[in-house]
Amino acid sequence: MSLRSPTLRSALLALIAVALLPIVGAMLYATWHAWSESRDRNTNEVREEAADAATRLSGSIDEARRVLQRLSHDASIIAGDVAACERLTADYRQLHPSFRNVGLIGPDGKLLCSATPLGGPADFSDFPLFREMANAHSLVLRELPREISGKSILACIYPVRDSDGRFRGATFVTLAFRSLADLTIGDRLPPGSTVTLFDNRGMVVLREPDRDGWNGRPAEATATWKLLRSGRLTRATSPDLDGEEMIFGAARIPAKRGQADGWLVAAVPPDLLTEEPRRNFGWQLLGLGATLAAIAGGIWWGIDHYVLHPVRSIEQAARGIASGQVGARSSTSSGAHELTRLGVAFDEMADSLERSLGDTNHALEVVRRSQDRLRTLSRALLEGQEAERSQLARELHDEVGQALTAATLNLDALRAGEAANEGKVDEALDVVKRALNQVRDLSLDLHPSILDDLGLAAALRWYLGRQAERSGIRVSVDANRLDRRLPKPVETACFRICQEAVTNVLKHAGATRVDVAIGVEDGTVRMTVADDGRGFDVDEAHERTRRQPSLGLIGMEERATLLGGSLDVVSRPGEGTEIRVTLPLQEATTEALTT
Repeated sequence: MSLRSPTLRSALLALIAVALLPIVGAMLYATWHAWSESRDRNTNEVREEAADAATRLSGSIDEARRVLQRLSHDASIIAGDVAACERLTADYRQLHPSFRNVGLIGPDGKLLCSATPLGGPADFSDFPLFREMANAHSLVLRELPREISGKSILACIYPVRDSDGRFRGATFVTLAFRSLADLTIGDRLPPGSTVTLFDNRGMVVLREPDRDGWNGRPAEATATWKLLRSGRLTRATSPDLDGEEMIFGAARIPAKRGQADGWLVAAVPPDLLTEEPRRNFGWQLLGLGATLAAIAGGIWWGIDHYVLHPVRSIEQAARGIASGQVGARSSTSSGAHELTRLGVAFDEMADSLERSLGDTNHALEVVRRSQDRLRTLSRALLEGQEAERSQLARELHDEVGQALTAATLNLDALRAGEAANEGKVDEALDVVKRALNQVRDLSLDLHPSILDDLGLAAALRWYLGRQAERSGIRVSVDANRLDRRLPKPVETACFRICQEAVTNVLKHAGATRVDVAIGVEDGTVRMTVADDGRGFDVDEAHERTRRQPSLGLIGMEERATLLGGSLDVVSRPGEGTEIRVTLPLQEATTEALTT
C-alpha cells in the first residue's frame, strides 16, 4: 500500500469525517460544555468568596479608620494624656467587638495605652513599622509583628500629628485577619490555595499560608501585582507570587475618594478546579479517536486501490509532460470507473497538446523572426535617414554653396563694370547672400559637421548657442562628466534627441531657459534636457500620440530603444519639463561594430 499521495487520501477521509461531524461535534460540545461549566462554577465560587471576604474586611477596616481618625484628632491623644487614652481605647474596644485591640504609641515609640494588654514588648521604637508611621500621613495596613501577636493579626495604624504637622504618635486597631477573611485553606478553599492582602502600594500585608515569607515584602515588581492593578488578574490563569499558575478571585478594599486601601486576593491551583472534568474529557476524546481510527482503517485500502492508484498514474504522466516529455501517458486501466475515464480523457488531451505544441513553437519562431526583422528595419530606417541627411548636407554645401559663391563673384564684377545697374546688382547680391546663409543653415541643421569632427559636447554647445541667438532663450550645457568621444550611434542619438527636445521647447513650452547635462557613469550614458516652461500632462500626451501619431516623442523614444536604452519624460502643468535619456555604452559600442 503506497503512501505517495497522502493529500487526496486525507481529503477523502475528511469527507467521511464531515459526515460524522454532527455527532462528533455534539460529543465534543457536551464534553467541553460540562468541563467549562465546572471550571466556571468553581472559579466563580473562588471569586465570590474573595469578594465576600473583602467586603467583610473592608467594613472592619473602614470602621477602624473612622475610630482612628477620631482618636488622632482628640486633643488628649495629641497631648499624650495616658488616662484619657486608656478610657477612650477601652470605650472603643467595647463598642466595636470586631476589634482585637485599640491603643496609642507615643512619639518615642513606647506604648502609652492599650485596651487589651499586649503579650510582647511595649517599646516599638526599633520596629520598622513604627519608623514607617513617623513619615505616614494616612491609614497604613500592616501585619502586627509576630513578636507581639504570634498570629496573623492585621494592624490598622493612623499617625497622630499636632496642628503644626509634627508627629505625636500613632493610634492602632488590630483585626483578626483569618476570621474576617473567612477563607480557611483546606475547608472553603482546596489545599495549595493562598489568600493575600495587598496594600495600595503593592506591599504584601498578610498572606496565608506565608509561602517563602511574603508577609511584609514588596510585590510591586511581580506579575500578580501588575495584573491586579490592570484588572486582568481574574480573566485567566496567571502566576502567583511564587510563580505558580493559579486561578484568582480578587476584590478591592475601598477607602475614601475611590482610592483603595488594599486588595484581597484568593488563588487556587487550576488543576484542582478542572481535574475531574479534564479527566472525563480525555477519556471521551480517546474513545472518539479509536472509533475514527477504526473507520479510517476500514476505508484506507479501498481509497488506495480504487482512487489513488489511477490518480498517481495520471499525476506521473502530467509531471512527465511538464518536464518536457510530451509523449508521457497515464495508460489508466483499473480503478473507479470515473477515474478510468478521466485517464483516457487525459491521454487524449496529451495527444492534442503534443500536436498543438508543435504548431505553437512554429508560430513563436515566426513571430521571433518577424520581431527581429522589424527591429532591423527600424534601425535601418533611422540610419538611412541619417545617411541621407549627411549626403544632402554635403551636396548643399559643396555644389549649391559653390554655385552661389560663384554667382556672388560674378555679380560683384558686374557691379564694378556697369554703374547703371548698381541698384539691381546690389539687390541680387543681397538675395544671393541670404540664400547662401540659408543653405549653410540648412546644411548644419541636417547634419552638423562639428558632430563628426569635434564630438557630441561641442555639437551640443554649438547647436544650443545658435538656438539662443535665434530665440533669445538662455541655455547651458554641462558636459564635465563626458571625458571621451562616444560611439557614433550614441552621439547621433543624443544629438537628435536633444535637437527634437529643444525644438519642442521653442514651439510649445514658452520657456526662458534650457539646461542640458550629459555624462558617462558606470558604463552608461545619461543625458537630461530640462526647461522652465509651462509643462504638460505626460499620460495625456502619450494618449494623444496614440490617437494622432507624431514623430517627435515617438522618434526620441525609438532612438533610445534601438540602442538598448530608455527615455523618460517628467513633467507637470506649470512645473517645466525634464527629459531623461539612458543609453548603455557597451551595447551601443557593440551595435556600432556590427553595423
